[in-house]
Amino acid sequence: MGFLSGILSVFAGALSAYSAVESRRENKKAARQADVAADLQAKQKRSELDRLRSKQRTAYARAGVKLDGTPTAVIEDSQEQGQLDIDLIKLNGSNQADVFKSRARSAGFNALIGGAGTTAGLFGKDRSGVSLVSRLF
Repeated sequence: MGFLSGILSVFAGALSAYSAVESRRENKKAARQADVAADLQAKQKRSELDRLRSKQRTAYARAGVKLDGTPTAVIEDSQEQGQLDIDLIKLNGSNQADVFKSRARSAGFNALIGGAGTTAGLFGKDRSGVSLVSRLF
């Protein structure tokens, strides 16, 4: 391997490591955004449920129905179903964040491997038995 090809190899390795570091950073950011988005959706769903409960109680009261027995069961059932929706929103957000976190870990590992390969390229020897670093100095 000639001097120029050695330099190009080191440059390519450094570029690959940089790209992996950037990928890691972007995936960590996306994971945080997925968590925030899921929390926001869950809060919105909670607000919808609270409004629904108020509307149901108001509708029963206007109709002259006491909030005992079936009306209460209907309201509670609506709230339980809504809570399941909230739990699903949070689970989906967590799963999405986990995918991005996994990608970030993988990119970090790739950056580490790329950096190690670049370093090894600097100290490795070419066909003539001379290391690239020794040619630089």
